[in-house]
Amino acid sequence: YPLLFNVLVAVLVLGAVVVGYVNDEPWLVTLGLAWVGIDLLARYLDLFWDMLPRSLVFVGVGGVILLLAFVLERQRRGLVGRMDAR
Repeated sequence: YPLLFNVLVAVLVLGAVVVGYVNDEPWLVTLGLAWVGIDLLARYLDLFWDMLPRSLVFVGVGGVILLLAFVLERQRRGLVGRMDAR
């Protein structure tokens, strides 16, 4: 069931982003990308929570994930800006 749930979330999020972009709905694109971030954080914590105290490498990986989230947010702002300009 967990695999099925994760696939379902991925399909719904991708659908929200695509529908939001096609219909010029920035809130839907933002909601979809926010769910991507929440899901990534949840999967990261599920996988590495028990190992986190034993290794600082995972903290570094978390920093990389935060950097990726920052880059994705900048991309989302550009996408929403292009949608508003149309």
